Amino acid sequence: MVIKGFEIQGISKVVLDYVEHIDRQKFQVDVVSGENFAESNVIQLKATGGKLWCIPNRDKNIFVYILKLARIVKSGSYKIVHVHGNSAMIIPELIAAELGGAKVRIAHSHNVTCNHPLLHKVLHPIFGALYTHALACSEEAGLWMFKGEKFTVIKNGIETLKYAFDLNERIKARHELGLTDEILIGHVGNFNYQKNQERLVNILKNIIAKKSRTKVLFVGTGKEQKRIETLARDLELSEHCIFYGVSGQIEKLMSAMDIFVFPSRYEGFGIVLIEAQASGMRCIASTNVPEEANITGAIRYIPLDTDDETWSNIIMESCQYGTIYKEREQMSVHQCDLIRQSGYDINDVVNKLEVFYSHCLKKKI
Repeated sequence: MVIKGFEIQGISKVVLDYVEHIDRQKFQVDVVSGENFAESNVIQLKATGGKLWCIPNRDKNIFVYILKLARIVKSGSYKIVHVHGNSAMIIPELIAAELGGAKVRIAHSHNVTCNHPLLHKVLHPIFGALYTHALACSEEAGLWMFKGEKFTVIKNGIETLKYAFDLNERIKARHELGLTDEILIGHVGNFNYQKNQERLVNILKNIIAKKSRTKVLFVGTGKEQKRIETLARDLELSEHCIFYGVSGQIEKLMSAMDIFVFPSRYEGFGIVLIEAQASGMRCIASTNVPEEANITGAIRYIPLDTDDETWSNIIMESCQYGTIYKEREQMSVHQCDLIRQSGYDINDVVNKLEVFYSHCLKKKI
């Protein structure tokens, strides 16, 4: 598996879930990453028997990057190179895979746009000649990256029962967060342009005017965090915002939340919405998030050009604070069942990936 950076972010989590649940009697899975990686991810990977190959980021010297990656592929005699990204700009990885002798070169789309859409368009003919198989996390992500060419959807899966609502964990987590009877709005995602946390802060100002005992829990980190913290301070909302940082126990924090809000500017899928639904929550998302994520019917979509007042009203109308927790437990059980039935449980997803790999190898060997 090749990934730009093995940091705490969505694609890294997908990769780790694959590696942890794949049948290691059939497949040995290692990861190649640029120099940006989280030590916790490395520990998790090594616990599965996997190895991390760390090479200099490709933007330092693209030719050195290609040669180093090609050598890794060749020295390890890797039959499959599975490249994760969101545009035709994964060409260097595919070239390296071919130079290294990999018969199966998989391009895997994880989003519906990229930072350089014009370059993606220009490079697309070359890109199309380099990959042998195409995967996508959703129909929309596949249509974006492969432009009418054949692709297979491998869903982003979760450990469904891990995210089921737990009242004891809710009580414990809210105590650790210093909460009593406050409404807690949840958001999970790296602080960047895509996730659009600034919109949530602006919406919060309207919510506070109606429900003063409301807080937002931001889980994640990123280059935009300081700017969002400054915005909250300028709007006099700092005491209503909890900047939690990175967490390895998202499921426990979700039990503490009362509603999940996801105002993304774009998304390939939005796996945290599946986790939130498993926790028995209602979710509010922008219409830029694929409808495929609405597995249980618990997501309400709002256009980003809708005013903050309307967003705040809908969030408050949808909030489950004060719900009898037995009801939320029942909703969580029901929504977990729907998630599994829809094929989003990680075990079903990885089984499909194993079949896909085996099929690729039979055709190429």
